[in-house]
Amino acid sequence: MKPDRILVIGGSAGSLSVILSLLSAMGAEFPIPLVIVLHRNNVFESSLEELLSSRTGLEIKEVEEKESLRAG
Repeated sequence: MKPDRILVIGGSAGSLSVILSLLSAMGAEFPIPLVIVLHRNNVFESSLEELLSSRTGLEIKEVEEKESLRAG
């Protein structure tokens, strides 16, 4: 089933502390899918998934093409 709503947050690499604060406050029971678009340098391998997961306790995943979105 496709969600009828999503929350999208965008920012630069400098917005990471704000994004961490927002995610920590939301919790895993957030009722709609959340998409974060973050401008970052793609020359180096990113540990962003691990960083966000460890600091927020949420399941964080870099999306793949045609992957379904889900709440939480």
